[in-house]
Amino acid sequence: MTVLLRASPRNGGMVPPMDDSANPAVGIRAPARRISRTTTARARPSSVLLAYSPPGGMTWRSVCPITACAPLRPESLEIVPGIDARSPDVGFGGWKCGWRSTTSDTWVDLRFDRDQPPSAGDDGTPARFNDYPAFVEAEGDGEETCLVQVVYRSYTDDRGRIAVEKVRLAVGGSRPTDRLCQMARGLAGPATARLRAG
Repeated sequence: MTVLLRASPRNGGMVPPMDDSANPAVGIRAPARRISRTTTARARPSSVLLAYSPPGGMTWRSVCPITACAPLRPESLEIVPGIDARSPDVGFGGWKCGWRSTTSDTWVDLRFDRDQPPSAGDDGTPARFNDYPAFVEAEGDGEETCLVQVVYRSYTDDRGRIAVEKVRLAVGGSRPTDRLCQMARGLAGPATARLRAG
């Protein structure tokens, strides 16, 4: 069986795939760890996918049937003063999306990621948004930021370790961190609702 994964600079280029059945893109087939180029009629324009067949024939279907811009609609972003909600900065393959305020240095970034499970000891205060476990951390994405990490699902990686697919939602700017975290929490609610709806 073959699994489709998006290319990313993190974790060896593996980021969970979207449901890209309706649009053209470039695919890459990777039996075991060797990757060769091929073409397939899938995915949204400009999306680059990895088709990965892990040893032992394990197969799984992943994260988000949407791009990283989709969870936060313009009306949801209105809680961020001056945000330019209709002109997002779209990252490679649709796995990252950012928005900037036109009246201040406040910004919002949302991206899909795969990593080790977050924990309360290292990743902030536990929370839940639409039944998804999450962690909220002041300065979790650097100074003058607040980071919300939402765990979409867990899985066993090719080394037999537990890993997770997650959404990273960061808000930053020259504001008190409690205000940044208030906005991050306010965005995590509608973002996870959209994620659940697919």
